Amino acid sequence: MTKEIRAREQAEMVLKEAHATGKCADLHGVVVLGPVTQGRSNWHIGTSSNGPNLVSAPCRMVLNLIVGRLQAKYDLAGE
Repeated sequence: MTKEIRAREQAEMVLKEAHATGKCADLHGVVVLGPVTQGRSNWHIGTSSNGPNLVSAPCRMVLNLIVGRLQAKYDLAGE
């Protein structure tokens, strides 16, 4: 059973965990997008990076793992 959590809390959790890996130094911000009705989750994320480029490939891989794990645990709560 999944718990409900607010978008801001989800974004903070993703950003904190991503920075803790050491692979996301270029990650500046995370925004939770949702609710969505695609696949098995009801939320996704958008990212912003430091500089003109997209978030690095190693960081995107880490984000996919973090977000997948958190999506299985939390549903997006109404705000």
